[in-house]
Amino acid sequence: MKKIVSANTEFSEAQILEKIISLNSSSEHPLAQATMRCGEEKKIAIKPISNFEAVTGKGVIGMLEGGSLALGNEKLMEQVKAAITPELQEQVKSRTKNG
Repeated sequence: MKKIVSANTEFSEAQILEKIISLNSSSEHPLAQATMRCGEEKKIAIKPISNFEAVTGKGVIGMLEGGSLALGNEKLMEQVKAAITPELQEQVKSRTKNG
């Protein structure tokens, strides 16, 4: 994992990583397993997730501490009606293009 990109600026990178690791702990996807290894290396605590759902071809969603989480591609963000700023869209496009 090289860079965490989030639309929410109220959380630190460590807090966002904790949410990613916790949500991915219920996933069998190879990318989720890679983030889990990163979390283990950084000794990130895994918090309990409820209402976990793997959305085929899009990502994962779940609830953590009463809040909804979604982790995935643009189609999932549209599905959950995430507010994505033009700046964030440009960052994602640039990172996707450049690998």
